[in-house]
Amino acid sequence: TDALVFSSREKSFVALKVKNIFKGSKKIFTANSRISISMKRGTETIIKYSAPQNTEISFYANTKPQKIELNGKLETSWKYDNFSIELNIPKGEGNIQIF
Repeated sequence: TDALVFSSREKSFVALKVKNIFKGSKKIFTANSRISISMKRGTETIIKYSAPQNTEISFYANTKPQKIELNGKLETSWKYDNFSIELNIPKGEGNIQIF
């Protein structure tokens, strides 16, 4: 990873000022600007972030989500391809829920 600070557990991680996170040789997260992020996977995936500007992110997902909510509202502009979810997040702090 290129994070300033990074901590991970089996189903979660926290990364500060990050653009890329790898697990072995597999890229599991990428952003087009440095953001801070925490992700916890379970029956739903919960992501909390802080972004200095509008940012495009992508991250590994082994199945296509049924729906994604961004800051409590249904998000419809995301893409899923080749085990990866891509979406744009607005500047500031926010929450993403993946079902």
